[in-house]
Amino acid sequence: MKKLQLLNFGCIVKTEKVTQNQGGATMLYVGIDFHKKYSYITVMDREGVIAREFKVSNDKEALTHYVNELPANAKVALEATCNWYYFYELVEGHDIDVSLAHPLKTKAIASARIMNDKISSATLARLLRSDLLPTAYLPDRETRDAREILRQRAFLVSVKTRLKNIVHAILSKNGILCPYTDIFRKKCLLWLQSLNLRPCTGERHGVITHRGSQGLIAQPVSNNILCREHL
Repeated sequence: MKKLQLLNFGCIVKTEKVTQNQGGATMLYVGIDFHKKYSYITVMDREGVIAREFKVSNDKEALTHYVNELPANAKVALEATCNWYYFYELVEGHDIDVSLAHPLKTKAIASARIMNDKISSATLARLLRSDLLPTAYLPDRETRDAREILRQRAFLVSVKTRLKNIVHAILSKNGILCPYTDIFRKKCLLWLQSLNLRPCTGERHGVITHRGSQGLIAQPVSNNILCREHL
């Protein structure tokens, strides 16, 4: 019979009797619908009976407490969303089997007209239990770190290029030819700051050249060094 149980980190869950295997250990299949501020978790036993359904805050203390309660033979399914790194690295040191679900393939298999947190987490647990979960590639920590450095560098370079194009556009609107090839070099920055532009464009030009350029020059250079260390 179902009852309400209050966990000591403040979550209310539904519980049922969990089936045990021959060795006496509990086999659990955990589906986690992971969001930015909270997660909805469904725990299913070997027979497909839902043992627990609850929402937990995504702060480190609450998630770590729950991970520590999981048995060693638990299997966890987590969708590969933008913040899956955070949860995976919490359980990485534990002896827990984590599968990263491919979002598009999972939706193709388990499509439903009504989809909410409860249904999503239960679907992940059910697919994991049935060995039908479409998984995504799960890189090791070193590879993840190298990817993050490359993503950050690519982003900073794209922003830097965009700012350069904005400055070139402002100069063209004012009929000014730039004598330098790289507008973010020191000499060119001094030249840009000496220009007397109309107020409607001068303020925008000043913000770009004064506040944004130096940081955008320094960041890709430091990321170049980190990229060489990881590649």
